[in-house]
Amino acid sequence: MDKLIVEVDENKCRDCGFCIRVNICRSLAQCIGCLSCYYACPYEARIKKIEQTKNEYAEVWVE
Repeated sequence: MDKLIVEVDENKCRDCGFCIRVNICRSLAQCIGCLSCYYACPYEARIKKIEQTKNEYAEVWVE
């Protein structure tokens, strides 16, 4: 299964912290591909990548 993730381009990142202070997302390690940090970065230091993952399923119960 393909999964969209975002990584930091260390050559463009200026450690301004804007992507952390403005976004809800707090962790690249748990990236879900929402792209909020990608669009928030004023230096375009975020890179979209497609990651190959095993099929993951979530079981949802609704009452």
